[in-house]
Amino acid sequence: MKVIVAQNDPVLGKKGDVIIVSDGHAVNYLLPRRKVILATSENLALFEKRKKKLQEERQAQEKNKKSAAEKIRGRVVHLRCRAKEGKLFGAIHAHQIAQALKTQYDILIEEGAISLPQPIKKIGQSAVIVILGKDTHATFTVSVTAEE
Repeated sequence: MKVIVAQNDPVLGKKGDVIIVSDGHAVNYLLPRRKVILATSENLALFEKRKKKLQEERQAQEKNKKSAAEKIRGRVVHLRCRAKEGKLFGAIHAHQIAQALKTQYDILIEEGAISLPQPIKKIGQSAVIVILGKDTHATFTVSVTAEE
C-alpha cells in the first residue's frame, strides 16, 4: 500500500515521504495512529504543494540542531547528589541531565537525544553524547559532586 508519512519517524522516514508498506501494517497500525495517510491523488497533490514548505522546515530544524550541538559541545554540566563513599544514593538519568542543561545553560534538549548507556552512579566526571540527528552530535561532560 502506498502511503505518505504524516510525521517524522526514525523507521518510516521524514514527513511528506511517500513509502510502500504492507496493507495490514498500514490499516492496523499506521493509519489508526495517524503516522501516515493514504497516498491518493488528492493527498499527493496536497503534499506536492506543501513540499517546498516542508523542505524549508527541515533546513531550519537542521540549522537549529547544529547550533544546539555547537552550544553543548565541550560544556560541563554540574550536578549535586547525595552520596556516600563515592557512590550516589540513586542514579542520574537522561531527564536529569536535560533539566540541568536547561537550567544551567538555557539549552533545550529532549531526554531521548541524550545517549547515556547506563545511569551515572558514581561521583566524578562522565562524558555524555547528545545525538540530535544523523550527522549532528555533540559531547559534553557531566560533573557529579556530593551534597554537603
